[in-house]
Amino acid sequence: IATEDEATALAAHILRTIAGGFTINELVIAASMSIGIAMAAPEVTDVEVVYKQADIALYQSKSNAKGNFRSFIPICRRNLIGRIGFGSI
Repeated sequence: IATEDEATALAAHILRTIAGGFTINELVIAASMSIGIAMAAPEVTDVEVVYKQADIALYQSKSNAKGNFRSFIPICRRNLIGRIGFGSI
């Protein structure tokens, strides 16, 4: 995945697929999920930074409503660092 547009398209596809539920042995199983997206900037060399950014985006996604996705943006970091203790990212 090279662009944020590709990442969001994939996230939307995954959510649509999950929203349909699953049938296992004639039992219908409903499921939902939230997705956090972070794209690695060229200057980022630590994968842990990208992971934490995706986690922040996931936290934002869950706080809005279940079953959606959110991309990491720096304003998310500033708004959440004090509340959830992600340290320096």
